[in-house]
Amino acid sequence: MIFKKDHKKEKVFQILLVFLKNIKSDTFTIHELVAALKERAFGILLLIVAIPNACLVASIPMVSFVFGFIVILVSIQIIFRPNKIKLPNVIGDKTFSKKQLEHILDKYTSHLIKIEKYIKTRWFFLTSTIGEIILGIICLIHGILIILPIPLGNFLPGIALVFLALGVIEKDGLFIFIGYFLSIGVFLFFFKYSIFIYKAIEYFYEAFL
Repeated sequence: MIFKKDHKKEKVFQILLVFLKNIKSDTFTIHELVAALKERAFGILLLIVAIPNACLVASIPMVSFVFGFIVILVSIQIIFRPNKIKLPNVIGDKTFSKKQLEHILDKYTSHLIKIEKYIKTRWFFLTSTIGEIILGIICLIHGILIILPIPLGNFLPGIALVFLALGVIEKDGLFIFIGYFLSIGVFLFFFKYSIFIYKAIEYFYEAFL
């Protein structure tokens, strides 16, 4: 379960800083990160993946595919509600630079700390069993959108995932609700975008025929 009653109050960035401090090598694997985050791995892993997408850092096709695939894996496990994240070795053993994570924290932590001041445990109905399943489905759709080869297609889902991830980490139903609201906007945008592409293809097909 991602929403546990014995929810710890340590701030997400404090946990990540302690993790970085304890890393003895210059790289770390996702398995090591998940093991350090324990029950909070669901939300924090979503946040780590969401930030580069929201900031257009992960616009490179292969990078967006890896990040989107991670979102999909985490989302499926949120739906089926296991006690901890299980990742295939092809993903879990992937190494990341310690300096890269430090760079992300140095660049974006100050902004997220300001947001974190407004986060608190509330709106428990959105963190119920049914709430977890709905959350997992929404995140799953975002993961699929991130993988799709759409120009800047990972930007909007990344923003929604940031709010959803923060809501998961701090059991804040209001932030989850904001994430849902943004998600509706994202889904409507992609729906209209797909209709536009379909009509454009249909137009050129008829024109060349």
